[in-house]
Amino acid sequence: MSHSGKYFQKDDGTRVPTASYQALSNGFLSLRDGFHLSPPALAEGPAYGLAMVVRYALGLSAAGGLICGLVRDTFCGNIAINCLRHLKNAGSDIVILVLGHPEDQPLSYIANALESAKAFGMKVEFWSTTDQNDLVVDLIQECHNIIFGGSDIEFPIAIRPPQEQEFINQSISILNELSTPVHCILAPHGVNLETGEPNGERLFASSTMALGAPLECLTNHTDLLGRLYLADMSFPRSFYTAIAPEFPILFDEQPIIRLEVCSTTDP
Repeated sequence: MSHSGKYFQKDDGTRVPTASYQALSNGFLSLRDGFHLSPPALAEGPAYGLAMVVRYALGLSAAGGLICGLVRDTFCGNIAINCLRHLKNAGSDIVILVLGHPEDQPLSYIANALESAKAFGMKVEFWSTTDQNDLVVDLIQECHNIIFGGSDIEFPIAIRPPQEQEFINQSISILNELSTPVHCILAPHGVNLETGEPNGERLFASSTMALGAPLECLTNHTDLLGRLYLADMSFPRSFYTAIAPEFPILFDEQPIIRLEVCSTTDP
């Protein structure tokens, strides 16, 4: 595997190589199929790390917070819901909005997580029509933070009917117009994660939590990321050295680390 020569860096200046979307997706599938880790199990670690990030955004305590989860039926949606469970147990009030998915259609990735969320006392609603926009805006304006779990680690670009794509784009535009901070998982909306090309309305995040390794495409969209974090995904050492032999050990002190834009690339 030939590395792209694009990096982010840790706060001590250590360069962190980026991963292609294909490498990251293959790594996820290897954890699932080769190491026998279920998606819900894989979601738990990043969810805990993101809960730490949101506590920081709330002023180090989740008590008394009002947090909205915007989720789609993806692995990242599962991470978001698990994160919200941690924050609920820490004293926050939680509302989950399933974005662009009619309530009467079955869910796959997040079905069990939503049932668990309800059992923990979280409110779950479905935002799938423009008729709901005014109510959603009123809700989001009351919230202290939004957790956006819409990206997909298995499919770099969502194939949606035109009407659904237009609704999603309108929803992202609404988020950009409001002042409520948005915390994205894997990547902000609006980027083809494989090619880096624009893909729909771009979401400007307050923070982004990458998974396992930062995606190469993010180096071209640093204006969207806000603060960039990287969460441990339980990838074995061989995953990292296949990307770059010099890949540093990342999570020796914390399960989530802060990354910065790197001013240098390989010649």
